[in-house]
Amino acid sequence: MSKRLTVRAVMAAVAVAGGLLVPAGGAVADPTPPPGTEEPDLGGLLGGAIPLPPIGVDISHSMYAANTQIRLNDLGLLFADFKGGINLTTRSSGTEGITLEEQGFRMEADLNHADPSSGYRLVLERDQEQTGPLSTLTVADGGGVEMLIHIPMRVSYVDKATGKETVVGSTAPGRHATLRCADVKVFPAVNQPCSLRDPVTLLNAAGAERGALEIFDVLMNQSA
Repeated sequence: MSKRLTVRAVMAAVAVAGGLLVPAGGAVADPTPPPGTEEPDLGGLLGGAIPLPPIGVDISHSMYAANTQIRLNDLGLLFADFKGGINLTTRSSGTEGITLEEQGFRMEADLNHADPSSGYRLVLERDQEQTGPLSTLTVADGGGVEMLIHIPMRVSYVDKATGKETVVGSTAPGRHATLRCADVKVFPAVNQPCSLRDPVTLLNAAGAERGALEIFDVLMNQSA
């Protein structure tokens, strides 16, 4: 299926994936709008059943990533459980689908739960010194709906005893981490799994490799 679909088609595909547009007879309703019909904006209904936020609305999501695999030159290969969140702001709608601006991404993992005053706390957050492309909610090439979240990422760790933060590195200029959320059924997200599309190399200010985020499977839910 071509990605050059109207927002109506994107929203209808989401609803079909969620079982929302299948009538009693079993036939799927045709999502193609009649000629001359205006495309709905983001304030309309997703497939006629699920409300979408209007453009400009900031939507907060909680994020949980269990057994994340991250390799740091300073600390070695680590497996950690990260908790945190992300804000996604709807920016536009068009023939390619819906665009979202990522803001406020931050997740933390305590490497020593047994002792709150010793060990390290890992921090993944948006690199405020970099810019990245807008994230998207679109119909995937193979059908269904996918969301791609692009994050210029910065990684650091904090010594819990002293509070000292050590910056490990960031994604290279012009590069970013991409979370792929496949088979999206609703938006804002509800129990939506997302995975790191490719491993992320972390570079220090001099451009030297200081580690890599290798496996990052996230569960997203809209938060209050």
